[in-house]
Amino acid sequence: MYLNHGPLDPDTFDKADGAWIAFQQPVTEADLAFTARFCPEPIHGFFHGDDELFSCESPGDVYDSIVAHSWGAGEFPVTEEAAAAFSASVEQWVREIHQHTPIAFFMGPGATLGEDPWETWSRQRVGTVVMPWLQQYLAAHPDLPQDDADDDLDWDKPVVPMNRGWLRCPLHEFDVDDVAGLPVDARP
Repeated sequence: MYLNHGPLDPDTFDKADGAWIAFQQPVTEADLAFTARFCPEPIHGFFHGDDELFSCESPGDVYDSIVAHSWGAGEFPVTEEAAAAFSASVEQWVREIHQHTPIAFFMGPGATLGEDPWETWSRQRVGTVVMPWLQQYLAAHPDLPQDDADDDLDWDKPVVPMNRGWLRCPLHEFDVDDVAGLPVDARP
């Protein structure tokens, strides 16, 4: 599954954005470091992850300007051509990650410009793939912290631990207010 696949709508580019990768099988810290190392620059900044989930986000309020400069002719705001070129780079990264460590689903940055068959197919499966995966993930990680404990984090590591607060991002993307079937204390 690849959510937000296809040429991205240049009107959806803002100062910050990110992406999510849910892996089919548990991965190692080396796999997470590999995933982070090849992440496209505009979303290469803040990394959270663990044995099953990885997220990345722009390193500040620079997402749109990096895309405009690096994938376009430096024109600002982001042009349709720059958005399409960046979309292709994200897809190449995702395909390389999937070959290295198979992906259950990917949620990319932005929103697509138009109807994309892979995007449409993926959206139709959110309820049957993403939500059960998330339920299983939360059940397998009962000690997942509520949010970053800054004094406990080693920010020199390429990927800092995942937390429940960070999980609110994909739920917002899917317009999900609740994760059915999970006890209240297990929800992000």
